[in-house]
Amino acid sequence: MSTLRILAGLLALLAPLVPATPLRWPQSAHGEILVGAMDWKWEEYFGDQRVVLESGLVPTLRTRLRRQYSAWRLGGEVELAYGAVGYEGALQTINGGQQEYSSHTHYFAGNGEATAGWARPVGRHGVLVPSVRMGYHRWVRTIDSDRFNEPGIHGYVETWQHATVQPVIAAEIPLPKGDQLMLEAGLRLPLWTAETIGGLGGTSGPIELEPGTRPAFRAMLQLRLGRILLETEWMSLAFQTSPDVTVPMRVRSPDGIVRTQEMDLHQPASDLRRLDLRLGTWL
Repeated sequence: MSTLRILAGLLALLAPLVPATPLRWPQSAHGEILVGAMDWKWEEYFGDQRVVLESGLVPTLRTRLRRQYSAWRLGGEVELAYGAVGYEGALQTINGGQQEYSSHTHYFAGNGEATAGWARPVGRHGVLVPSVRMGYHRWVRTIDSDRFNEPGIHGYVETWQHATVQPVIAAEIPLPKGDQLMLEAGLRLPLWTAETIGGLGGTSGPIELEPGTRPAFRAMLQLRLGRILLETEWMSLAFQTSPDVTVPMRVRSPDGIVRTQEMDLHQPASDLRRLDLRLGTWL
């Protein structure tokens, strides 16, 4: 099923939640700043066999702006993450085989999202907010590295870019003393995904790959206690095996002669799962 069909069906389900007449809500705006860490888990598969596992904690910084205008809820957020995780599994060698290896992978990630929603009161004090979120996500993956963007002898650098549209529904539940609990869940529907590989030994330049992306589930819980914000968020992404790309590779034979031969390369099927914990404040 295509992304557009999935989105159309979800919007049809959310349509009854949008009130027919505008509600009289006050206007307000506030910003949020949160720091935390994400438990990052990246896996790659050839068929049913897992060949790569990367896992570890990566520090994060997230800023968010929320704006309430009448019943409209508008918002935007930016997130940065940087850190190293453990690498276990195998590297793809020049001759297309697999070599077991343990090392580290450095990540630098940046995400930007914009949201528009419409608030609807539920019960005496609760609020439901169906909304649509647009996102751009980019991460740079430096494999077999002691530092970012400097791969080791067996490593290389991957740059991933991913654009999404996300139907979301949030529930805001008031607590005593003006505190609030917010639950949010939705789907990340892929619009575009691209991967660029650089620094792979023997190649003459960057390699462009196009792995397919499946819809992904995302859920977040935020607890507001006075000026303190506590958040946890879970998300999963699944990437399909990319089509083969033929590239010229410089290979040194046993007799020491360097020859150029064509090789077929692709991105294996890959799964990303992340669990975030964050602490912050609102202004």
